[in-house]
Amino acid sequence: MERYGKEFQLSQDDLDVIATYMDDDIRERLHGELAPCEPEEFLKAYVKEDPDFKALLLSEFKIEL
Repeated sequence: MERYGKEFQLSQDDLDVIATYMDDDIRERLHGELAPCEPEEFLKAYVKEDPDFKALLLSEFKIEL
């Protein structure tokens, strides 16, 4: 995972902000299936379910998976 072209470690605080942009149904279903897990693992699983979210991560947060 990179942010601004550099290696980036996603924190829980970062994921909490990003989660406000996620589809509630997908987010809650994945939470039930994956928790507890690392923030990066959750985000990657979310993007698998909602591939268009990858563009939002780049435009809003400058995060590339």
